[in-house]
Amino acid sequence: MTRKKYIYLAIVIGISIFISYFFISDIREWAVITNVFLASFLMYTSYLLFYKKSYNLLAGMTEEELKKSESDIELRLKYEKGAKIMGVISFIGGLFVLYILYSSLKL
Repeated sequence: MTRKKYIYLAIVIGISIFISYFFISDIREWAVITNVFLASFLMYTSYLLFYKKSYNLLAGMTEEELKKSESDIELRLKYEKGAKIMGVISFIGGLFVLYILYSSLKL
């Protein structure tokens, strides 16, 4: 996935959350929809960082910087370590949002 597609995905999710606020009168339903969108986006981001190793996507690298980092072992390990940390934070954030969704549905 390219950086442009990732940005489009983030914009689509943000716009759908924003627009759904005006069309859904029940605030509880809106909160559920928002949590589902947000949790799926965070889980997808952690998937990109863990399995696809798309650290260039979130770092905003150009293609030249990506090729340079792939050839330099130390630089690649540094970026992979940062990507793993961001992936863990994103995954924990997704789980937290799912927990909030579960607790709001349980009430």
